Amino acid sequence: MVERLVCTHNLDKIEAVAATEKTEGNKEYYECKDCGKYFEDAQGTKEVTKESMVIPKSVSYTHLTLPTIA
Repeated sequence: MVERLVCTHNLDKIEAVAATEKTEGNKEYYECKDCGKYFEDAQGTKEVTKESMVIPKSVSYTHLTLPTIA
């Protein structure tokens, strides 16, 4: 019989970072220092992917020139 070890999740909080026009941001999430998994909650019950926590770069429309309507 093979005994499986269960990770109790030693979590580090990753703070949210706002996206800008030049850099991606991220939502707040938690990373387990022992198993490397990512979680949406501080209890380590809602596993997520790191990619799902990424906030894409924001888009600026200030550089657009709109046509004039005659």
